[in-house]
Amino acid sequence: MARAYRQRYPLVRLDLHPAVFSGTQVSSLLDGRIDVGFLRAPVPDGPLASRVILNEPLMAVLPLDHPLAGAEAVDLADLSGEPFVTYPSRHGSALRDAAVHACFPAGFPPRVVQEAPDTHTVVALVGAAVGVTLMPASAEQLQLEGVVFRPIAGGVDVRVPIALAWRREDPSPVLAGFLAFAEEVLPSPAPGDR
Repeated sequence: MARAYRQRYPLVRLDLHPAVFSGTQVSSLLDGRIDVGFLRAPVPDGPLASRVILNEPLMAVLPLDHPLAGAEAVDLADLSGEPFVTYPSRHGSALRDAAVHACFPAGFPPRVVQEAPDTHTVVALVGAAVGVTLMPASAEQLQLEGVVFRPIAGGVDVRVPIALAWRREDPSPVLAGFLAFAEEVLPSPAPGDR
């Protein structure tokens, strides 16, 4: 999207910042340090507006030698006694919250044994057999050795929405142009994909 936007609007300066936790992005939006954020929903209502652009399924991420690694899909209840690796709770990670809440209907809260600040490190810790985790399907693109990604079994479809968020009352014509462009290239998911 960034390349296409720069081609259409070559005079607009587009500064990309590395991925940060949803809570940090919300703070940056509210205080005006950034104009738009791509973050895991939900986005707090009020001064921020948002639009879901993708609903990504969560997958079980297991060490390659885990007993469930050969399964086609993993029932969440089978992970109830496992140690979990995830993001730090203090950063306001919507992905961590989604993973924790996905485990409750399976009858357990995850037992977090280690936290890490980014997806690459979380998945690498799984590869080092520190624990298991739940990650969005896109994390599989990291292609780290020693891990397998498995769909969640039992008809459970746990999805984590990604939203585009901005300040509701921001009068910037550049922001309005960006949002219109984003609507073209990143339409909201169809109702069946939500």
